[in-house]
Amino acid sequence: MKAKITQGAQPKDFQSGALTIQQRAFMAYVRTLQFMKTRLKGIDEGEAVHIDQKEIEKRFFVWPQNPRKQALDELIAAGELVITNQVNPISGRSMLMYKAVNPDSWPIELRLLNKKVTNYCTHTKLMQAHLLRVSLPPGAPSTPYFDFFLQNRSYGLDYFFTVDAFAGRVHTPVTNFHRSYRTNLLIDAMPTVGLDVTTMQPLLLGKILKDRIGENVYSAWIESGEDIYIKLQQAAGLATRDEGKKRFFEILFAPPNRSLADMFGKADWITWINEYKRTHEPGNPHSKAKQYSNLAWLLQSTEVKTMRKVWQALNEADIPFLSVHDEIIVKELKRHQAESLFRNILDNEFSYYKLNVKETISGTQTPPQAIIPPQADRAPQAATEAEIWQVIEQQFNTRLNPDVWLNPGKTSDEIYYDLQVLTDDCRINYGLDITPDQYYHAFKWKESTVNNTKGTAT
Repeated sequence: MKAKITQGAQPKDFQSGALTIQQRAFMAYVRTLQFMKTRLKGIDEGEAVHIDQKEIEKRFFVWPQNPRKQALDELIAAGELVITNQVNPISGRSMLMYKAVNPDSWPIELRLLNKKVTNYCTHTKLMQAHLLRVSLPPGAPSTPYFDFFLQNRSYGLDYFFTVDAFAGRVHTPVTNFHRSYRTNLLIDAMPTVGLDVTTMQPLLLGKILKDRIGENVYSAWIESGEDIYIKLQQAAGLATRDEGKKRFFEILFAPPNRSLADMFGKADWITWINEYKRTHEPGNPHSKAKQYSNLAWLLQSTEVKTMRKVWQALNEADIPFLSVHDEIIVKELKRHQAESLFRNILDNEFSYYKLNVKETISGTQTPPQAIIPPQADRAPQAATEAEIWQVIEQQFNTRLNPDVWLNPGKTSDEIYYDLQVLTDDCRINYGLDITPDQYYHAFKWKESTVNNTKGTAT
C-alpha cells in the first residue's frame, strides 16, 4: 500500500481540466523541481518534492483571492497532483511532498525556480561561460538532465552553475555527469583530455599537518612519495592495505576516535586531528551541528584554494576548461600547455605529487612519478535495500545525530554531500562498501515502508 494520500474534498461544480493560471504555474513548478533532482545520479525524476507552505501561499495561491487548500484540492480532484505526508525515517520529521501525476503534461520552467544570487569572482564567472562551449559527439551516451542543460543553458547559466556554501566547490552538469561519459565531452567541438591530482586528499592532509604542527611522520610519508595506505597499514599493524585505506577515511570523516590514538600510538598528527574535530571552526558552516566535519571542510576548502590558482592560470592563458573538483578538462591540443601551468601551481604547493593525464595521445604521456599501488580490495556488497538499511540504523542509533542528515527540504547538492559522507562512514566503520546511489535507494525504500505502515494504520 502506498503512503497515505492527502485527499481533498470534491470542489463544488469543479470540472477536470478547468485549471487556473496559478494552478498551471504551480504544476509546472512541481514538474520542474522533480526533473531537476535528476542531476543527482540514479535519482528518478518521478520522486515527490517538498515545497514549503509559505512559499506556496506567497508565490502561487495568495489568500484570500486564491485559497491554497481549495486550489490544491482541485488539482487532486483533477488527477494532476498527489500530496503525501512523508516521514523521514532518520529524524522522524514529517513533511508534505508534492508529485505531478502526469509529468509529461507540464513544461519544465526554469524561470519558476528560486535561484540564489551568487557573487562570482572573475575566474568563476569565466568558468561559468565555458559551459556554453561544451557539446557531445552525435550518438555519445548522455542523461536527460545533461541533454536538458545543453538545450537550455543559453536561457540562464545560473541554473546550472553553483558554488557550494560548505567549502566553495563548483558544481555544474559536468561534475554530475557520469565519469565514463565525461571522456566524450567536447570543447568548441574539439576532443578533450582530463588532468587530475592522484590521491589529492592524502596530499592535502600532509600539507595541512605540516602547516599546523610542523614536522610529523604523516607529512614525511607524503613528501617521500610513500604509498600512504600501506604506511598506515604498517603503522597500525593492520592485515591489508585496504584496511589502511579504511583507516584513512575514518581519519577524514568519522567523529573523534579514541581507537585511532591507540592504533597509531598517540601520534601527534592523530592527536591534532581529534582535537580539531572537537573544536568550533568558524569557517565551517556545519561546525555547530557536526564539529567532526571540520577536517572534511578544511580539506575541501584547501583544495578549492589550490584549484583557484590553477583556474586563474588557465584563464590568463586563455585556455577554456571545465572543472570537476581536483580535475580540469581541456582541449586535447591544449593539453601540454595546461599541464605545464597545472604543474607550476602544484610545484609550489606540494613537495611530492602525481598528475594524472586521462585519454592522452599515445607517446605523450608524462612519465609516472611513483609506482601506482595495486587496487584495493572492495568490502562485501550488500545485496538488498534491507541489508543496507540495517547498517544505516546502526549509524543513527549509536553514533550520528539524525536531525542533521538527509532531511527533506535540503537542496540536491546538500543531499549528495550528506550521501558521500554517510557512505564513507559505512565503509570505514561497518565494512560496507556501497555507492551514494545505493545508500539513497535504501533510505527511500525504508521511507516508503514507514509511510506505507502509517497509511495502513490510518
